[in-house]
Parts: sequence; structure tokens; C-alpha cells
Amino acid sequence: MLIYGTAKDQMGNEYYMVKNSWGKVYKYDGMFYASKAYVRYKTMNIVVHKDALPKDIKKKLGIK
Repeated sequence: MLIYGTAKDQMGNEYYMVKNSWGKVYKYDGMFYASKAYVRYKTMNIVVHKDALPKDIKKKLGIK
């Protein structure tokens, strides 16, 4: 799955915009909204390109 953005509904609840890994099937053509609580509960790891990290975090992690 790829999280590519955030959204809010009419009540102000926040969601992640997600592209699924099973292709363009089902109602929303391979995209869906996942609540932040669901993502926190189900996430096992996150991959971020090192160029996207802030300099202070890179330094703490020893990344050049």
C-alpha cells in the first residue's frame, strides 16, 4: 500500500489517502481512505527515502 495524501470528512475526521496493492478493482479504482487510527493499528513498518528526512533526524540516525 502507498499512502499518498491526507483528507478530512465533513465531521473533521482525518484519513490517509491510500493506493492499494491489488490493482484497480472494487468501487474506488484501487484507492481508498483509511482512518489514522486504523493505520496506526495495522502498520508494521514504514519506508521513507533518506532525502525526505529532516537534517536533524538524519544526523541522529547517522545517515549522510
